Amino acid sequence: ETSVSNGVYRGRPHGGVSISWSPILNHIITPLSHLRHKRVIGVELKTKSQSILLICAYMPFFNASRRAECMSETMDAISMIETIIEQYPNHELIIGGDFNTEMKGQSSYNSLWDSFISKFHLASCDPYFPPSSFTYNHESLNQKKWSDHFLVSKSILNQNILSDHQILDDGDNPSDHLPISMSIKIEHEKCNNYEVPTKSSPKLKWEKLSDAWK
Repeated sequence: ETSVSNGVYRGRPHGGVSISWSPILNHIITPLSHLRHKRVIGVELKTKSQSILLICAYMPFFNASRRAECMSETMDAISMIETIIEQYPNHELIIGGDFNTEMKGQSSYNSLWDSFISKFHLASCDPYFPPSSFTYNHESLNQKKWSDHFLVSKSILNQNILSDHQILDDGDNPSDHLPISMSIKIEHEKCNNYEVPTKSSPKLKWEKLSDAWK
């Protein structure tokens, strides 16, 4: 616990990974809770016609002063993604997150991703976002990069079920990274047992009213 007397925190903590969904989709989404990693998380999405792995990844920042450590952390995280994929064969893939690289160039760091993309027959969704954009903006260092990405199975691209690719620039966002989003159109079985939660109305206790005005 942190005491308020410590004062106001400045800056922000390191990023992380999470996947959220509406409770109405509980019957078609299964968290892969037995496959845990500090940089990778996944869920299984079952539609009427296909099974999809949704994976969120947060990769280390590649610091040239600790090149070997960064490479090792990246290889470890990619290895975890491969473990998930191999345990769920015949699933299509949607992988998104902060990859901390622009996914281009000839560095050994990017060659890891090139091999991964080729191995699992993936495609980048970068071309579907507005051109000349960026997802990382460090104003004090005057740095703008495209560090956040979606990778999807080529078969998903061929189905034309992805749309509405956006970079979300919100003034309330304290991060240097701008969230990216896209929509996927799927058909799934309706959950007959789901009930929309009702908000409970506050109960007014009139007998306490006199005490409040004393």
